[in-house]
Amino acid sequence: MKQSTKSVLPEELTRLLASSLAPAALPSARVDALWHRLQSRIAASADAASTRNVVSIRAPLAADAGWEDLGGGVRRRILIDTPSTFAWLFGLDAGASIPPHTHEADESCWVLAGDVWLDQTLLKQGDFHFAPAGSVHSVVRTEHGCTLYLSTTPSA
Repeated sequence: MKQSTKSVLPEELTRLLASSLAPAALPSARVDALWHRLQSRIAASADAASTRNVVSIRAPLAADAGWEDLGGGVRRRILIDTPSTFAWLFGLDAGASIPPHTHEADESCWVLAGDVWLDQTLLKQGDFHFAPAGSVHSVVRTEHGCTLYLSTTPSA
């Protein structure tokens, strides 16, 4: 029997609760283990995709590998960008910031390297942040530089 994913809480309350959550601090050994597991799954997925004739995207992190300079020490590498879904890599130099913005769709953010402040929350390598549609980030900045993976998924 398939479980319903519909929230039992009102949508506005769910958004407020989600936006107030701080990331859980994990021991470095756990972060390393999760990072290794993620890399293994990506490699396995790429191997499986190659046997099914599925389009796979390889996105090197090198500074000269298809990154778009957005100015102010901010770069973006588009992995997927469609009307309903996007997946981007962002690179921010030390001291760089992103202007305040409202999320039009649910957005997932994984810190691949460095540190980033999302409003009053400091995220470090391995941390994950979820921003529900309609949420606002008034401050997005990094002290030491960072690489972020951002994505949305189509709404049901």
